[in-house]
Amino acid sequence: MLEMLYDAADVFVLPSASEAFGIVLLEAMASGLPVIASNSGACPEVVGNAGILFNQGNYTELAEKILRLSDEKELSRKLSEAGLKRVRETFSWEDKIDQYLKLHKITCHSKFE
Repeated sequence: MLEMLYDAADVFVLPSASEAFGIVLLEAMASGLPVIASNSGACPEVVGNAGILFNQGNYTELAEKILRLSDEKELSRKLSEAGLKRVRETFSWEDKIDQYLKLHKITCHSKFE
């Protein structure tokens, strides 16, 4: 069901006033949607350069950004590709496992030195 909703959308907007992580941003980017999110919480960190941010609470700016993506199909396409790439390279399970193993190795070595 969720996949069908992402497939039916042209853009994903997360206007949250406060977002601890925003897994829905990753879902949307992994679905190939260009994303627009507020500049609050962890949204800027999750989105990186693969989406458009707006000043939280400025809904006129948000509307302008939605219209911009609607008008600029090339920008929309580029953000879709950047989002897919960001999810694969920055938020993949393999990357997180590697980071965990490196952290574990550093932690274990420092205890026994």
